[in-house]
Amino acid sequence: MPFVNVNSGKLIDPLLSDIQPEQLLAIHAFVQHVVNKTDAFKNTFNNLDNFLKPNYSSIYGNMQDWLKEMDTYASKRGWVKPSQKPGSTPEVNKFIAPFSILFNHSTELYGLEGVIYSES
Repeated sequence: MPFVNVNSGKLIDPLLSDIQPEQLLAIHAFVQHVVNKTDAFKNTFNNLDNFLKPNYSSIYGNMQDWLKEMDTYASKRGWVKPSQKPGSTPEVNKFIAPFSILFNHSTELYGLEGVIYSES
């Protein structure tokens, strides 16, 4: 697996390994999904006192920076930037609440008279 250090077994930044364009698109799409869900995740802590609420601004900023790094990675290799050609967000269903809000993703499809739609 290109995202795991074979010596330590720990996850590494995929941009430090030799990844394929499809992998970069999937990672970019997932990170963008996490960025888009950050506010919904933060809202789960609205009932806490301000001094107890976690601050996610640095994580959000780091994710935004990482998205830009992915575009740079693609450009250096002559690939289309992921921000210009979004990939499909991988299906993830491994996290429990409240982290499921942030990290899980599933595509909801709706059908009507034999036609499948992504909007209800």
